[in-house]
Amino acid sequence: NIISPKARDEDVQSLGDASVPRRTPRIRNKKTAEQEAREARNALVDNHLEEKDLIMAAKAKQKEAQERADAKAAAETEAVQEEPRKLSEYEQQRLVRVARNEERLKALGLLV
Repeated sequence: NIISPKARDEDVQSLGDASVPRRTPRIRNKKTAEQEAREARNALVDNHLEEKDLIMAAKAKQKEAQERADAKAAAETEAVQEEPRKLSEYEQQRLVRVARNEERLKALGLLV
């Protein structure tokens, strides 16, 4: 036998039992014109600050991209301007063996 809270409250109130608290709707205070104006100003300031943050983030991303592009261009320029390094003795011997092997393959008709 389930009784809804509303029905139970009405029954108790009709009996005059004050020990059971009544459920009253919450009354909200109306905002004053000053409070509404303050909230509107705060919202405008918040929106302005968000826009500034977005603009600053976009500028930072653009600056990072430019710095990466500059670094890449500098690295490519450096690579082009780098002087040819001297070959080690092993590398020189290897090139001699490669050339000799190519000559043998041409002599055998296996390399065109």
